[in-house]
Amino acid sequence: MNLLAAIPSHPLFVHVPVVLVPLAAIGAIAIAVRPRWMAAYGYPVAGLAGVGFVGALIAAHTGEELEESYQAAGQTISRLLHDHGELGETAESLALVFFVLAAAWVASAWWIRRGSAVTNGRAVGWVGLALRILAPLAGIATTAVMIAAGHNGARAVWDQAIR
Repeated sequence: MNLLAAIPSHPLFVHVPVVLVPLAAIGAIAIAVRPRWMAAYGYPVAGLAGVGFVGALIAAHTGEELEESYQAAGQTISRLLHDHGELGETAESLALVFFVLAAAWVASAWWIRRGSAVTNGRAVGWVGLALRILAPLAGIATTAVMIAAGHNGARAVWDQAIR
């Protein structure tokens, strides 16, 4: 999966998480600010976070393949590209955390709306409040790390192209 129509696939696949994760983060922030939007927008936000996570997995995999192909060709990897890979792995992990928190938040909101939280409503309420805070924060953190990873990757490519 290293090449797609004779073009390295990594720069193409990174656009999936780079677009979807920030959109999901914005959606999570909007729902946190306007909780009544959860019923209408919670599932799409969790879905975007999930597809963004899958995109991060694919982007990380294709990035590792690209790095291995460079090394197999005898090229050395710059410190900037190495850092790009490390940040990409961190972004992948954070994307998973964001997706899990967003999905748990949507599930807890559904549970409360359904009325199943009667047995221990106070505990479910605290969990919902924690998720209302943590999910948007995880989305913001994931977005920030993705921006840093993308910046390092772009710098490494463009610095090398300019030389």
